[in-house]
Amino acid sequence: MRTKIIEADFTNDSYDDTYHAIEKELYGLEIGILINNVGMSYPHPAYYLELPNRDKMYSDIIKCNISSVTNMALMILPQMVERKKGVVVNVSSTAAIIPSPLLTVYASSKVSLCVGNVEQVSENRGGGGGEGGGDSIILCVCVWGGGL
Repeated sequence: MRTKIIEADFTNDSYDDTYHAIEKELYGLEIGILINNVGMSYPHPAYYLELPNRDKMYSDIIKCNISSVTNMALMILPQMVERKKGVVVNVSSTAAIIPSPLLTVYASSKVSLCVGNVEQVSENRGGGGGEGGGDSIILCVCVWGGGL
């Protein structure tokens, strides 16, 4: 078993710079476990309309916390489905399941991981979408604590 850690800026607007670079790093590797443990929040809790630089911050949170998980799954799941085995672990936050005032966009982004997991599991179970999902497992882990 080998572990490969790849640094990437998931807030980057260029798909090529981010995801093609990752694909290049992973070329030829059989990925058995994908751990999506990327995420970002606000620098401090704030009312939705009062966060400084909110347009960029909210856009970055969505790209980092939602788009990255979607794009990494699109990149890795096909080989898992083809082999009929593999595990995807999406690390979320308890902000997804408890009220999180002043962290609206962050909490919403973490909810999407949990909801998205349920949908991915149902789509891939027993070959959803004609892909032959087999024994691929998709988990959502809600972590308590951290720098909030």
